[in-house]
Amino acid sequence: HIEAELGPEQPGWLAGTTNWVALRLKPEAGWHTYWRNPGDTGLPTTLAWTLPEGWKAGAIAWPYPSEHKLGGLVNCGYDTQTLHLVPLEVPARIDGEVTVKALAKWLVCADICIPGQAELSLTLPVAEIATADPVWSPRFVDARARLPQAEPLAGTFAVIEGEVRLQVDAVELAGADAVEFYPYSDNLVNHGASQRVALDGTVARIAQEQSAHFGAMPQVVEGVLVVQGSEKYAYTVPAAPGEVA
Repeated sequence: HIEAELGPEQPGWLAGTTNWVALRLKPEAGWHTYWRNPGDTGLPTTLAWTLPEGWKAGAIAWPYPSEHKLGGLVNCGYDTQTLHLVPLEVPARIDGEVTVKALAKWLVCADICIPGQAELSLTLPVAEIATADPVWSPRFVDARARLPQAEPLAGTFAVIEGEVRLQVDAVELAGADAVEFYPYSDNLVNHGASQRVALDGTVARIAQEQSAHFGAMPQVVEGVLVVQGSEKYAYTVPAAPGEVA
Protein backbone atom coordinates (compact mmCIF):
# COMPACT_ATOMS: atom_id res chain seq x y z
CA HIS A 1 0.00 0.00 0.00
CA ILE A 2 2.99 2.34 -0.20
CA GLU A 3 5.95 3.31 -2.38
CA ALA A 4 9.28 3.95 -0.64
CA GLU A 5 12.66 5.13 -1.94
CA LEU A 6 15.65 7.29 -1.08
CA GLY A 7 16.35 10.32 -3.22
CA PRO A 8 19.06 13.00 -3.40
CA GLU A 9 18.70 16.76 -3.55
CA GLN A 10 21.79 16.82 -5.80
CA PRO A 11 23.00 14.20 -8.29
CA GLY A 12 26.40 13.84 -6.58
CA TRP A 13 27.93 13.90 -3.10
CA LEU A 14 29.66 17.14 -2.08
CA ALA A 15 32.61 16.50 0.21
CA GLY A 16 33.02 18.36 3.48
CA THR A 17 29.46 19.68 3.70
CA THR A 18 25.87 18.78 4.51
CA ASN A 19 24.10 16.77 1.83
CA TRP A 20 20.32 16.36 2.06
CA VAL A 21 18.56 13.15 1.11
CA ALA A 22 14.91 12.18 1.41
CA LEU A 23 12.84 9.16 2.24
CA ARG A 24 9.91 9.39 -0.17
CA LEU A 25 6.74 7.67 1.00
CA LYS A 26 3.66 7.59 -1.22
CA PRO A 27 0.65 5.75 0.20
CA GLU A 28 -2.21 4.47 -1.90
CA ALA A 29 -5.40 6.53 -1.94
CA GLY A 30 -7.23 6.15 1.36
CA TRP A 31 -4.09 5.19 3.30
CA HIS A 32 -1.78 7.29 5.44
CA THR A 33 1.50 7.19 7.35
CA TYR A 34 2.36 8.99 10.59
CA TRP A 35 3.99 12.17 11.88
CA ARG A 36 6.48 12.26 14.79
CA ASN A 37 3.48 12.40 17.18
CA PRO A 38 1.05 9.93 15.58
CA GLY A 39 -1.92 10.99 17.72
CA ASP A 40 -4.33 8.50 19.29
CA THR A 41 -2.82 5.48 17.52
CA GLY A 42 0.01 4.64 15.15
CA LEU A 43 3.78 4.86 15.05
CA PRO A 44 6.11 7.42 13.50
CA THR A 45 8.27 6.47 10.55
CA THR A 46 11.89 5.65 11.47
CA LEU A 47 15.21 5.39 9.62
CA ALA A 48 18.23 3.36 10.72
CA TRP A 49 21.28 4.30 8.65
CA THR A 50 24.30 2.29 7.51
CA LEU A 51 26.90 4.84 6.43
CA PRO A 52 30.55 4.86 5.36
CA GLU A 53 33.13 5.72 8.00
CA GLY A 54 33.07 9.39 8.94
CA TRP A 55 29.54 10.03 7.67
CA LYS A 56 26.79 11.12 10.07
CA ALA A 57 23.00 11.27 9.64
CA GLY A 58 20.84 13.85 11.37
CA ALA A 59 17.24 13.57 12.47
CA ILE A 60 14.24 13.61 10.15
CA ALA A 61 12.98 17.12 9.37
CA TRP A 62 9.24 16.53 9.71
CA PRO A 63 6.81 18.40 7.43
CA TYR A 64 3.63 19.54 9.11
CA PRO A 65 0.95 16.85 9.17
CA SER A 66 -2.80 16.72 8.66
CA GLU A 67 -5.49 15.06 10.74
CA HIS A 68 -6.98 11.66 9.88
CA LYS A 69 -10.13 10.59 11.69
CA LEU A 70 -11.45 7.09 12.20
CA GLY A 71 -14.42 6.87 14.51
CA GLY A 72 -13.50 8.72 17.67
CA LEU A 73 -9.77 8.47 17.00
CA VAL A 74 -7.65 11.23 15.48
CA ASN A 75 -4.22 10.60 14.00
CA CYS A 76 -1.57 12.98 12.65
CA GLY A 77 0.17 12.04 9.43
CA TYR A 78 0.34 12.07 5.66
CA ASP A 79 -2.02 10.73 3.00
CA THR A 80 -0.11 12.00 -0.04
CA GLN A 81 3.45 11.69 -1.29
CA THR A 82 5.72 13.05 1.45
CA LEU A 83 9.46 13.60 1.63
CA HIS A 84 11.14 13.01 4.99
CA LEU A 85 14.30 15.11 4.67
CA VAL A 86 17.50 14.04 6.44
CA PRO A 87 20.88 15.85 6.54
CA LEU A 88 23.98 13.75 5.95
CA GLU A 89 27.31 15.16 7.11
CA VAL A 90 29.88 14.12 4.51
CA PRO A 91 33.60 14.05 5.36
CA ALA A 92 36.12 16.18 3.51
CA ARG A 93 37.72 13.28 1.64
CA ILE A 94 35.58 10.93 -0.43
CA ASP A 95 36.34 9.22 -3.73
CA GLY A 96 34.49 7.46 -6.52
CA GLU A 97 30.92 6.37 -5.99
CA VAL A 98 29.57 6.18 -2.45
CA THR A 99 26.57 4.19 -1.25
CA VAL A 100 24.45 4.96 1.80
CA LYS A 101 21.85 2.55 3.14
CA ALA A 102 18.84 2.92 5.41
CA LEU A 103 16.31 0.59 6.94
CA ALA A 104 12.99 2.44 6.79
CA LYS A 105 10.09 1.32 8.96
CA TRP A 106 6.55 2.69 8.88
CA LEU A 107 2.94 1.98 9.68
CA VAL A 108 0.45 2.55 6.87
CA CYS A 109 -3.22 2.69 7.81
CA ALA A 110 -6.71 2.96 6.38
CA ASP A 111 -9.38 1.18 8.43
CA ILE A 112 -6.64 -1.31 9.32
CA CYS A 113 -2.93 -0.75 9.95
CA ILE A 114 -0.09 -2.63 8.30
CA PRO A 115 3.55 -2.37 9.43
CA GLY A 116 6.07 -2.12 6.62
CA GLN A 117 9.77 -1.78 6.10
CA ALA A 118 12.30 -1.58 3.30
CA GLU A 119 16.07 -1.77 3.02
CA LEU A 120 16.88 1.19 0.79
CA SER A 121 20.14 2.40 -0.72
CA LEU A 122 21.40 5.39 -2.67
CA THR A 123 24.61 5.39 -4.73
CA LEU A 124 26.00 8.66 -6.10
CA PRO A 125 29.32 9.82 -7.57
CA VAL A 126 31.42 12.52 -5.94
CA ALA A 127 30.59 15.96 -7.32
CA GLU A 128 32.85 18.99 -7.62
CA ILE A 129 30.07 21.59 -7.55
CA ALA A 130 26.46 21.72 -6.40
CA THR A 131 23.87 21.10 -9.10
CA ALA A 132 20.14 20.47 -8.91
CA ASP A 133 18.82 17.00 -9.56
CA PRO A 134 16.13 17.49 -12.25
CA VAL A 135 13.71 14.99 -10.69
CA TRP A 136 14.35 15.39 -6.98
CA SER A 137 15.17 19.09 -6.63
CA PRO A 138 11.57 20.27 -7.28
CA ARG A 139 10.35 17.68 -4.78
CA PHE A 140 12.73 19.09 -2.17
CA VAL A 141 11.43 22.61 -2.84
CA ASP A 142 7.87 21.43 -2.22
CA ALA A 143 8.94 19.49 0.89
CA ARG A 144 10.74 22.47 2.43
CA ALA A 145 7.61 24.59 1.95
CA ARG A 146 5.92 22.24 4.46
CA LEU A 147 8.68 22.50 7.07
CA PRO A 148 8.35 24.93 9.98
CA GLN A 149 9.82 28.36 9.30
CA ALA A 150 13.30 29.03 10.64
CA GLU A 151 12.23 31.42 13.40
CA PRO A 152 9.97 29.93 16.09
CA LEU A 153 6.98 31.77 17.53
CA ALA A 154 7.14 31.98 21.32
CA GLY A 155 3.99 31.43 23.33
CA THR A 156 2.60 30.77 26.77
CA PHE A 157 0.42 27.94 28.04
CA ALA A 158 -1.69 27.05 31.03
CA VAL A 159 -3.75 24.06 32.10
CA ILE A 160 -7.15 25.30 33.25
CA GLU A 161 -10.30 23.30 34.00
CA GLY A 162 -9.03 20.20 32.23
CA GLU A 163 -7.89 22.08 29.13
CA VAL A 164 -4.45 22.85 27.74
CA ARG A 165 -4.61 26.47 26.64
CA LEU A 166 -1.99 28.00 24.36
CA GLN A 167 -1.52 31.64 23.40
CA VAL A 168 0.78 32.95 20.67
CA ASP A 169 1.22 36.66 19.88
CA ALA A 170 3.24 37.29 16.71
CA VAL A 171 3.05 39.57 13.68
CA GLU A 172 3.17 36.45 11.50
CA LEU A 173 -0.42 35.74 12.58
CA ALA A 174 -1.82 38.96 11.16
CA GLY A 175 -4.33 38.09 8.44
CA ALA A 176 -4.55 34.43 9.40
CA ASP A 177 -7.86 32.75 8.58
CA ALA A 178 -7.27 29.62 10.67
CA VAL A 179 -4.60 27.95 12.81
CA GLU A 180 -4.01 24.40 14.02
CA PHE A 181 -1.60 23.28 16.72
CA TYR A 182 0.10 19.87 16.62
CA PRO A 183 1.97 19.14 19.88
CA TYR A 184 5.10 17.02 19.86
CA SER A 185 4.04 15.18 23.02
CA ASP A 186 1.56 12.35 22.57
CA ASN A 187 0.21 12.63 26.14
CA LEU A 188 -0.55 16.36 26.29
CA VAL A 189 -4.02 16.64 24.72
CA ASN A 190 -6.94 14.43 23.79
CA HIS A 191 -6.41 14.33 20.04
CA GLY A 192 -10.01 13.33 19.44
CA ALA A 193 -11.31 16.50 21.13
CA SER A 194 -11.78 19.52 18.92
CA GLN A 195 -9.52 22.53 19.26
CA ARG A 196 -11.21 25.80 20.22
CA VAL A 197 -9.46 28.58 18.32
CA ALA A 198 -9.80 32.34 18.70
CA LEU A 199 -7.93 34.70 16.38
CA ASP A 200 -7.61 38.38 17.22
CA GLY A 201 -5.20 40.33 15.05
CA THR A 202 -1.76 38.99 15.87
CA VAL A 203 -2.96 36.79 18.73
CA ALA A 204 -4.01 33.14 18.49
CA ARG A 205 -5.58 31.33 21.43
CA ILE A 206 -6.04 27.57 21.25
CA ALA A 207 -7.66 25.32 23.83
CA GLN A 208 -8.02 21.54 23.79
CA GLU A 209 -9.04 18.95 26.37
CA GLN A 210 -6.03 17.53 28.16
CA SER A 211 -5.04 13.93 27.60
CA ALA A 212 -6.27 11.19 29.91
CA HIS A 213 -2.57 10.32 30.19
CA PHE A 214 -1.51 13.86 31.11
CA GLY A 215 1.16 13.56 33.80
CA ALA A 216 3.20 16.18 35.60
CA MET A 217 2.96 19.76 34.42
CA PRO A 218 5.50 20.17 31.57
CA GLN A 219 8.15 22.87 31.75
CA VAL A 220 7.51 23.70 28.11
CA VAL A 221 4.89 22.82 25.50
CA GLU A 222 6.36 22.38 22.04
CA GLY A 223 4.75 21.71 18.71
CA VAL A 224 3.95 23.01 15.24
CA LEU A 225 1.48 25.82 14.56
CA VAL A 226 0.03 25.63 11.04
CA VAL A 227 -1.23 29.03 9.87
CA GLN A 228 -3.68 29.29 6.99
CA GLY A 229 -4.04 32.66 5.29
CA SER A 230 -3.35 33.71 1.72
CA GLU A 231 -0.72 30.95 1.94
CA LYS A 232 -0.07 28.13 4.37
CA TYR A 233 2.92 28.21 6.73
CA ALA A 234 4.09 26.28 9.76
CA TYR A 235 6.07 27.49 12.75
CA THR A 236 7.56 25.73 15.74
CA VAL A 237 6.16 26.99 19.03
CA PRO A 238 8.00 26.65 22.33
CA ALA A 239 5.50 27.79 24.97
CA ALA A 240 6.45 28.49 28.58
CA PRO A 241 4.02 28.41 31.50
CA GLY A 242 2.30 31.76 31.81
CA GLU A 243 -0.90 33.73 31.63
CA VAL A 244 -3.36 32.91 28.87
CA ALA A 245 -6.18 35.40 28.32
